[in-house]
Amino acid sequence: MDRKAVFLILVGLMLLGMVNAQQVRLNESISFVMPANSKQLSYSQKAVYAKKHDIEIIAMPNDSSKTYFALKEVIISISVGMQEKKVNLLDFKKSLEEMARGVPGNKSSFVMVNGHEFLTNQSPHAAKIWIYGIDQTGLNMVFGVLEFNEQNRENAERMLAEVLGGIRFDLAR
Repeated sequence: MDRKAVFLILVGLMLLGMVNAQQVRLNESISFVMPANSKQLSYSQKAVYAKKHDIEIIAMPNDSSKTYFALKEVIISISVGMQEKKVNLLDFKKSLEEMARGVPGNKSSFVMVNGHEFLTNQSPHAAKIWIYGIDQTGLNMVFGVLEFNEQNRENAERMLAEVLGGIRFDLAR
């Protein structure tokens, strides 16, 4: 194969990757790069997708600050919030653990991805993985949940790193 053909194939693969991964701006300081091959959902599409794949979702009112995606029978919900005072993830973790005291198997852990620390929380009693992240100011917080049916727990756990890696905090602020 000649160099020109190899070059054209590589360019095609790069463009394909760019098409599959879309970036969504969540607010002025946080964006999210959707996992490749994921599909953005509306609030009503989320409910239909959940029913089709037997996923028990959290009943919450439609909120324009939330963004929904689906990939491999997992629903990803991402939202952001501006805090009035700085938030510390360690204190947040302690609060989660206090609320879950007495719930066997509940686990919270810190994960470092792309230089940002995230807190994850999951319980064996709910087919959900909660994610929390805070920007460098401590004021912009991203919240998320991966929802799935129990048969897809391993799939969701593998997907977690990709989801966290897609969260981008704008350092320009």
